[in-house]
Amino acid sequence: MDIRLIALMTICVTIVSVHAVQMLVLLAVRQRFARRRALLCRELDFQRRLFLRRRRRRIVALLASKRRRKQGVKRSTSSHWWDKTVPLFSDKEWLENFRVRKGTFDWICSRVHDLLAPQPNPVIAGQALSVEKIVAIGLYKLAHVAEYLVIGNLFGVCKSTVHNCLYAFCYAVTEELGDTFIRFPDAEEAAHISRRFEEMSNIPQLIGAIDGSHIPITPPREGNSDFINRKTYHSLVLQGIVDDQYLFRDISCKMPGACHDADVLRDSTFYKNHDKLMPKGTRNVNGMDIPYMIMGDPAYPLMPWLLKNYTYDKNTTPVMDSFNVYMNKARVVVENAFGRLKARWRILGRRSDINYKFVPRVEAACCILHNICELSKETFHNRWLAALREDEREFPQPDTIPHDTENQYDAVDIRDHLMLYLSEKCEVLTSSRGRCVQQS
Repeated sequence: MDIRLIALMTICVTIVSVHAVQMLVLLAVRQRFARRRALLCRELDFQRRLFLRRRRRRIVALLASKRRRKQGVKRSTSSHWWDKTVPLFSDKEWLENFRVRKGTFDWICSRVHDLLAPQPNPVIAGQALSVEKIVAIGLYKLAHVAEYLVIGNLFGVCKSTVHNCLYAFCYAVTEELGDTFIRFPDAEEAAHISRRFEEMSNIPQLIGAIDGSHIPITPPREGNSDFINRKTYHSLVLQGIVDDQYLFRDISCKMPGACHDADVLRDSTFYKNHDKLMPKGTRNVNGMDIPYMIMGDPAYPLMPWLLKNYTYDKNTTPVMDSFNVYMNKARVVVENAFGRLKARWRILGRRSDINYKFVPRVEAACCILHNICELSKETFHNRWLAALREDEREFPQPDTIPHDTENQYDAVDIRDHLMLYLSEKCEVLTSSRGRCVQQS
């Protein structure tokens, strides 16, 4: 009994031992498998991170190569034309490229120097543009209305630099030179101007002519219908008062193209302050005291200080037509002045890439520069007018719409008195339009 018990216990211990050994072996296998799995996971994670790192490096390298290619284009942009060629220009070449001679260019640079501090050039770090280069870029853009990129390639700068130079230059010109070169004549100067106008037209007391010109613009996305003029393109109206020397004496450049000339006048600073701006002084002409006046076409109201033509209708008499002919001899100066302005600075004759909100500043700068050119006796080439006529085929000026609803009675008396004065003093002239009215 004892032997069998001992044998049974021995067998049980053996079985337990074998089972324990099997469990230990299984546990060892499982642990080994877990270690291998952990090692495999770490290897896979390492490979994944290595792959991502290499991919990031390839992406960075690709972007860097593209950036280098772009930078390479910028670095290849040369300023040789400005640095080497322009200094050898004759006055004729300066005039053709910048519309002014070298002496006038240097004078403009000296006047705007304080407002045009050297600006950083984003193309080459640490390099600044000189005042002369900023002025040259501004003048070239105004004269040729080329794209920013084209001018940038010519001067060796990027197009954003051309944009900044244009804005800075126009601001400097208007702020520094505006009050000096666009101002209404005082009484002494008005006497000389009226005498010269009288030599042209035989009409006394004329000191200027007023008219408007539509400047094409790129309109805003919203509310652009206000800028559509009667020729169906978007524009701003530039109103100018010009003397007999083609000098702009007053300008207004803020009204949209849909506005009538009379509305542009009423909204102008000149209209609101004409009592202060118009020089005092009258001249007795055959018993009537005639004040100083400016001339306008039939689109403007007739006022004591604003003389305009008679409107042609069935009541137009030969002496009325003759008065119109004489007055048009003097009023043509404003048409000529606008022609010279827009031919010299072609940016005003074409739709440019300038924001419409900044266009009034550009218009004012061009008028100031125009006066500087006229006073400096800069040469004006008639072929520039031919280029302007090409521009006006695409952007023609709207026809004049007569405005007779606001004619003031005392102004009517002044005009009628001057009409009789001319009929007594001068030969009665007939225009082609007056001849057609009389024949009808």
